[in-house]
Amino acid sequence: VVFNKSNFIHRLKLITDDKEANHHLLLFNPEIYQRIGKEKGIIAQDNYIHHVSNRIYQYLIANHIDCNIFIYKEEYIAVIFKADSYREYLDEIYTKLEEDKFKSGMREYPCSCSIGLISPRNFEPGEFRSNDFELLSTAQVLCNSAKYDDKRKIG
Repeated sequence: VVFNKSNFIHRLKLITDDKEANHHLLLFNPEIYQRIGKEKGIIAQDNYIHHVSNRIYQYLIANHIDCNIFIYKEEYIAVIFKADSYREYLDEIYTKLEEDKFKSGMREYPCSCSIGLISPRNFEPGEFRSNDFELLSTAQVLCNSAKYDDKRKIG
């Protein structure tokens, strides 16, 4: 269920349908995804994405956070989770990924990511009405913008 696309899309719609639902969308872009593909091939690239997404999932579950994860456009990890506040989780996930390494053969690769966040609490009622594709596209723009931010995250 955690990596189920239809369940993910259903929960994604809750972001625009119910401001009080406390659902947040995080989009992670592992920064060296393309490099791993060039150096190690597509299997290592896929293993890397699964490694990072599993780390995110393990952190959220350890903190009793209900979440769904979906691999978006092969190189982004989209996460929907429900919590009263996203700030503490965003900072902690970011720190955990910065410390983590992915091993492929004799090489280790960092798991650091740029992160984009969409939370209905950041908008006035009725201000943010988008379909699921627009939400993910907006999160992707934020995620790509985060690459130029010192902390690599936009919230």
